[in-house]
Amino acid sequence: MSTQDLPRFHPALRELLHDICREDGYVDGELNCVEFLSSDAYVVANVKEGESRVRIRAYLLDDDNGRPTDEEVLRWVENQPAPSSGVLEAFVEQQEDESTRVIPRLVFERPVEGFNTALIESDIFTFAEAWESRSVVSRQPVGAFTMGNPAESAPRNVWLLMGDGASYLTDDDLAEARAEGAVGVYDMMWTAPKNGELGDLVLLYFVSPRKAACFVARLASRPFWRSGFEVNAHQRVNENQWWAYLTTPIEIEPIPFKTLEHAADGKLVLRGRSGHYLKPASVVSLTFTAKHPEQQAELDLVARSPLVRSDLPDPEFMSLEEWKTIASGLLPLEASVSEYVARPLFRLIGNAHRFPAIRPLIKPEYRIRAGFVDFVLCANDVPLVAVEVKLTMRRPRWGVWAESPDFRQLQRYVKELGVPGLLIDAHSVLVVYPGAESPQIEIVRSEATQDDIETLQELLFARAHQELGDTGGVPDAAVATRHGSESSHLYMAYLPFGERGQVPIVILRGTSAGAPAIQALPIIDTPVFRDIAEKFLQGDPMELVAEEYLGGFLLDPHGVATVLGQTLPEERPELLDMLGGQYAPRNRPNRRRRVARRG
Repeated sequence: MSTQDLPRFHPALRELLHDICREDGYVDGELNCVEFLSSDAYVVANVKEGESRVRIRAYLLDDDNGRPTDEEVLRWVENQPAPSSGVLEAFVEQQEDESTRVIPRLVFERPVEGFNTALIESDIFTFAEAWESRSVVSRQPVGAFTMGNPAESAPRNVWLLMGDGASYLTDDDLAEARAEGAVGVYDMMWTAPKNGELGDLVLLYFVSPRKAACFVARLASRPFWRSGFEVNAHQRVNENQWWAYLTTPIEIEPIPFKTLEHAADGKLVLRGRSGHYLKPASVVSLTFTAKHPEQQAELDLVARSPLVRSDLPDPEFMSLEEWKTIASGLLPLEASVSEYVARPLFRLIGNAHRFPAIRPLIKPEYRIRAGFVDFVLCANDVPLVAVEVKLTMRRPRWGVWAESPDFRQLQRYVKELGVPGLLIDAHSVLVVYPGAESPQIEIVRSEATQDDIETLQELLFARAHQELGDTGGVPDAAVATRHGSESSHLYMAYLPFGERGQVPIVILRGTSAGAPAIQALPIIDTPVFRDIAEKFLQGDPMELVAEEYLGGFLLDPHGVATVLGQTLPEERPELLDMLGGQYAPRNRPNRRRRVARRG
């Protein structure tokens, strides 16, 4: 496959291909994984599980002098200096005939957020040139690159991760992790809480005989699900676990269980799976001392206290800012996500400043043939959006969402109902359309903005518009929607119309003379509405036209007068007097969307 015919790769992989792929060279792969030829190496790259980092492996090519022996490769690798922005290693490759060979390769890692390829091509060229001549690299490329160290930001949660003697880190383990971590390569995995977040502070606690926290690190990825993956432990442990990558662990003076229990106000039960939540106040009372004093400054950066509240706000009165800053560690169950994330989000959507405002009816445990939907948002009993709630959604390993059981579950619901869906967990909100292969929009809760809330309301409004007309199913009154700029004072008038709800009639404009004037034909093109438009455009008094065709619509409490009186700008008080209406100001909508960043 040529670079002119690329499949739909993850944006970071597309950037990598653009920067270092050989022109018209070999390219193959899937959404989250690609392999290709650069000018000097065979490159394999993938978005790592947890979707936070990209791993890039560059295998140096053999020259025309024949295949080198394993000893030659090992000797050459041992004599080289460390690369500027990655790791050089001797990789043992398994052949199809089950024999092995050793290949020199470079390993790089970069964060998905702000992905860049700085120094990668230079490092590959420098070491490929030395490999071809079997010489030692004497001059390295100089420059800066983005490692994306999660410790650069304060954590949102603190966790105790569990281990025993089998997983206790040796000096060699730590030395290797430090060498890799110095260039942003994070290869160590640990069983983790499913509701952990990238950058969370973790204390590695080891059971008897140590009974103490002995190392500190940060989560270098969001947790991900692995089945049939062996856990390094003395006792048999379930092989189906949530895992996460860790930054370089820092050894500390052990913090014994009794000290941890006291910091947690005597409430610390270390049973069950790895990942026990510690409240921010508990962490503040602990003292972290590096085992090696020269690492104390690094430890102080890693072992910071979370800057989030340690309690849950009232879900009935939660603001957007409070909703964003809820620590996921305070949400241990799916029911907690429903109460403190999903339901407040529905209220925030209903309170968004849109035209018209939408107050969706929330129907929990909504029964359909495919099962029970956690929530369905309705207007006038018409389903608008299906919602599935998880503590943590299971994301696909290689970016193919059809492999996610949670995504497939929501797709069954939206297909049967014929509506869009929301997949909500402790961290994110995904927008999914019927039949789509992947989410169309992802909103990260901790980064959510008012624009995101209005994007979700627009999702509701679009469905309501399709089913119920332009009013979006707002009951009990004709309403007016402002169209155009503030200076032109354009309004859309609506009329209750049978089972369809409410339909638009005409566009009105407040004139300088203080009287509404017709500026456009009716929206609904039927004979009766064409007659109304013709009468208005001829200059016939509005009252007479309304009395003839609309049964006194203007005098009705739901009439045009009420509509205009409720929505006129403050600078037009003369119209308020004429119409006897009351001014109810509303802000104009902002229609900007956030597009899913992830593949």
